[in-house]
Amino acid sequence: MAEPLLDIEFSKYWTRLTISQKQSLLSVIKSFATEDETLDLEEYNKDLADAEAAYKSGNYITQEEMLNLIRKW
Repeated sequence: MAEPLLDIEFSKYWTRLTISQKQSLLSVIKSFATEDETLDLEEYNKDLADAEAAYKSGNYITQEEMLNLIRKW
């Protein structure tokens, strides 16, 4: 029930925007409205295997190292 009211309110503000503002807002809306990318089982298992291989090869940072990096921001 609230959705039509939101659409009406949105349209009131939409008409007040400049073209560049509309383009900017449209790009934000599109980023929210895109379909979620889903992985099939094969892709999921490959991602897990890649992550495990990276971990085993030492390609990671510890929590302590991450905290030290954050403190430098």
